[in-house]
Amino acid sequence: MPRMGFLLIWCLPCYCGPDKNSHMFRWHAESQINSSPRSATMVGMETGTWRGMRTGDQHPLTSDPNTASRFNILLAKGQGAYYLIGGMWPLLHMQSFEAVTGPKDDSWLVRSVAGILVVVGAVLVHDAARGDVAKSVRFLAAGVSAVLAIVALFSSLAGFISWLFFFDGLAHMAFALAWAMGAIVQKYVHRSRSTARTK
Repeated sequence: MPRMGFLLIWCLPCYCGPDKNSHMFRWHAESQINSSPRSATMVGMETGTWRGMRTGDQHPLTSDPNTASRFNILLAKGQGAYYLIGGMWPLLHMQSFEAVTGPKDDSWLVRSVAGILVVVGAVLVHDAARGDVAKSVRFLAAGVSAVLAIVALFSSLAGFISWLFFFDGLAHMAFALAWAMGAIVQKYVHRSRSTARTK
């Protein structure tokens, strides 16, 4: 009888809604994980524990919150360097710039756009060096690259400017798409971590 009473007290929490943080619930979840793949998936979703992972471990997609941040930093460095080099070129030596891209009727407009690119590039490089690319800076980088891509691609295909700007437009389009992809990944990671914390 004492043994039966002990077993009854020990097993009762498994059928009366045990706390998910209790040792009893973790033992029950791990035993269910070993029983079948389907139950492992269902129990793993409830406890945050998956096959081959210890209790308390997080899903690989949400275990590293800096994954999206590192991507943003690398992207900011690349776009910032591209804008700094492209913007400084006509400011420092307009003759060589025109020799490669063709003569320009409004040199003041070329210098104005080049100066804007230098400013945007400097902000991107600064945030990348700081290790945190602000959300407003990411929107700025994506918007500027999208506008420049549309103008460069359309104008080069229409024959208004040198065909070399077609490749420049492709580079800007790649930056814009990369920022969009980074925003989607960062949103997914943030949502996954929020869901994991509430379980």
